[in-house]
Amino acid sequence: AYILRLTFTGLPVLWLLRRIFFPYLWKDLHFFYRALQYMKYTDDFLKRIPPFLVLDKFYLRVSAQPDKNFIFYQEEVYTYRDIDLKSNQLAWALKQHSNLEEGQCVAIFLGNEPAYIWTWLGLAKIGCPVACLNYNIRAKSFLHCFRASRAKVLIAGPELKDAVEEVLPTLTEEGVQVYYLSRESPTDGVESLLDKVEAASDQPVPASYRSKVNIHGVFFFFIYILASLLFRSRPSCNRLAFWFT
Repeated sequence: AYILRLTFTGLPVLWLLRRIFFPYLWKDLHFFYRALQYMKYTDDFLKRIPPFLVLDKFYLRVSAQPDKNFIFYQEEVYTYRDIDLKSNQLAWALKQHSNLEEGQCVAIFLGNEPAYIWTWLGLAKIGCPVACLNYNIRAKSFLHCFRASRAKVLIAGPELKDAVEEVLPTLTEEGVQVYYLSRESPTDGVESLLDKVEAASDQPVPASYRSKVNIHGVFFFFIYILASLLFRSRPSCNRLAFWFT
């Protein structure tokens, strides 16, 4: 009887104390449970040989739901299959028309558009990390950011022609290949790329083209104007860090 009285009087007190001092206890416990599940899930992927990377995650989506809508842009809709095939074409076009080798960085100077995604994926398929250049930078800031990435190739949007032409003589001197993501190039010394992409094969890219990629390798560089001007080192993100973001 004493134990029953203690239980019935103690439980309300404990409940009240929890409400006062630990109002989010159940939510916190649920969060930690989910966090432990995620850590185990990620650890399993990191232990795989070869490692399971972001590109592999994309491939899983393509195989599981190829016709599901992936990107909505203005009035356009792109499925997983659309982006996969387009990124294949970009990868083959660069393998055929550029001097790119696995591990060499490519700078992307594009606006916010679907081409950004399939360009990024296409470069990942041939083992090239990407430098994401802010499309607002110009002149000295542009050159500073570009050099920080040590990129060998620049892919720019044709609408950014004026910014490219401003630094083109310097890029040419440094042996950089420059492309507009368009069917024609209005600038001498800059090649068009979109026409080459559209003419390229959309067949899968062999995994051997990215055989040296590992979980600790550089995935992409955050080359934004503030990051690159404030820090001497290249602000970068490897694949391991990306998995945990």
